[in-house]
Amino acid sequence: SPTPLPDFTLTYVKSGACTGGWFIDFKITNTGSKIWQSVSTVVTDNHTSETVNYTKDQFEQYNACALAAFQDDLAPGESGFTTSGAFTSNPAGHTINATVTVCTQDGLAGDCVTRSINFTP
Repeated sequence: SPTPLPDFTLTYVKSGACTGGWFIDFKITNTGSKIWQSVSTVVTDNHTSETVNYTKDQFEQYNACALAAFQDDLAPGESGFTTSGAFTSNPAGHTINATVTVCTQDGLAGDCVTRSINFTP
């Protein structure tokens, strides 16, 4: 049987305010054959045209404004989380476009796959 290609699914989880702005959280599920080591998010509020970026060499889950858990990598079948950069205004009710890239090496190196979603928080 053929080896599965590197892949992942991306879903919107929630948005909320913290010191420094409003953030949007995403769930990533590794549905492919490679181990993901790094992640980048580019999120645009289509109502205000504000775009924010966030890049990490780990997958982070926040509970309110506190880091609740993190994973250094996402093996095939595992799920993890990432967030957006800080928006200056509340994105609730706005159309949002999120583009997330995951890569097999730290620093967004190695094999990379990108997924985009549109949603309204």
